[in-house]
Amino acid sequence: MKITLTGLVALMVAGCGLPMPLSYFSYGWTAYDTHQIVHGDETATDAVLSKATGMDCKILNALKDRGVCQKSRMK
Repeated sequence: MKITLTGLVALMVAGCGLPMPLSYFSYGWTAYDTHQIVHGDETATDAVLSKATGMDCKILNALKDRGVCQKSRMK
């Protein structure tokens, strides 16, 4: 019974992580997004949302009780 439970727990926990090569990429992405947030620039997710919707999107607007995407501003 212990072996079965240990195996089940190992399988459940293994599903929570990314494969090793992808986890290194994820750390770089997180560092990039953190840098962008600190400097007030758009994150990678913001850029994808803006491109897909044609609007000016910032995920952090949700924390300020504003809409995530707003009409595009002239740059």
